[in-house]
Amino acid sequence: MTARSCWTTTAPGSSPSWCFRCSAQPAKPAAMSGEITARLPPPLDDAAVRRFRDAMPDALRDGPRPDLLDGLAGASPYLRDLMLADPDFAAEAFVANPESVLDRIIAGLRMVADGTSQTDFMAALRAAKAKAALLIAIADTGGRWPLAEVTAALTRFADASLQAAVDWLLREAHAAGRLVLADPSMPSQGCGYTVLAMGKQGAFELNYSSDVDLIV
Repeated sequence: MTARSCWTTTAPGSSPSWCFRCSAQPAKPAAMSGEITARLPPPLDDAAVRRFRDAMPDALRDGPRPDLLDGLAGASPYLRDLMLADPDFAAEAFVANPESVLDRIIAGLRMVADGTSQTDFMAALRAAKAKAALLIAIADTGGRWPLAEVTAALTRFADASLQAAVDWLLREAHAAGRLVLADPSMPSQGCGYTVLAMGKQGAFELNYSSDVDLIV
């Protein structure tokens, strides 16, 4: 088993402490700038594709690669629902640089972890997960990212979600007087709280159905 210590320090004022995996942590996925080129097999569920086309918003109707839209809609009810729920984002995910969009999603998590209620924070996490799942699936099935970059992107999002959750919990405990943070604007720095990412997350190899195994 491999582990990666991601966000913590062991003493107030010290620099973040990284385990041996972190020194060899893979670089962020390098986005491919070319158009989506992958060819998909016929949709698994033609009836689902017809229902999707009937409900398809204008943002997707005139977009690129209708065969990819049909393939996703006919093979994955989850992705089909995500495209219908947020068609503007789905349309962007088909044409934008996926690395830049993922960076924006992760940056949004960092912002929402500061000063939001628990209900709002949980809703923001779910919304970010939905966007990341759709973005990564489109980059994957469309051939823009090879497997190593897909698993790295899934792991990056898992890391960011966990860090945002830890930061929110630490700030909430600080505000309630249960602990005193050295710097509430950077709650995990010098806090003494350690989270180890094990297995596939520690190796930057999470897949779509992976559990997140942690030692806290």
